[in-house]
Amino acid sequence: MDMDLFNPYQITGESVQKLRNKLTIPDGAKVITYIGSIGTWYMLPEMLAFFKRWLLKNPASVFLFVTNDSSAIINDAANKAGMPLSAIRIQSAARTEVPLYISLGDYSIFFIKPVFSKRASSPTKQGEIMAMGKPVICNSEVGDTDYVVNNFDSGILINEFEDKAYDKAIDELKNDKQFNVSVIREGALQFFSLEEGISRYQEVYKSVLGENG
Repeated sequence: MDMDLFNPYQITGESVQKLRNKLTIPDGAKVITYIGSIGTWYMLPEMLAFFKRWLLKNPASVFLFVTNDSSAIINDAANKAGMPLSAIRIQSAARTEVPLYISLGDYSIFFIKPVFSKRASSPTKQGEIMAMGKPVICNSEVGDTDYVVNNFDSGILINEFEDKAYDKAIDELKNDKQFNVSVIREGALQFFSLEEGISRYQEVYKSVLGENG
């Protein structure tokens, strides 16, 4: 992960406000972002169900999807969930633009199917979001997600895809749970940075050589 690209200190308040205006997001409205592809492993209906509960207590909020996938997929799922499309924004973006979109959000969400193949892989987007100092709303039992969220106080974990679990998380956030931008970014630096990734790879490589030597 590129910590230089995903750097909140390179984003100006003016650029965030300009983007907010472009997307017709009212000042003061809470924004939850989703970054990346709406693919096989990502649980779009469940994320929309969470946001629907979120709207009950934060009615002026916006769910911003930053994706190059078809907007029809998201709009169809939102309609099925009984979501007002007025609360949805869908925007494609180049990779270099993604940090600005992350900066616009108060939180960023991703729910990933907790299947066996995903329990050993940590989502790259978690590192990118954390590098921007933003807290995540995500489910447990996916790679090192639980460890990273708990160890660096970098968000909220959802343990069940049910309204009661969503409401519990929303109440915690609604009660102004405080997150520290610097601590979250430092967590990304320690766990997800390119340099750290290379270092880990080298350690694994040395270990394999040692075992086979």
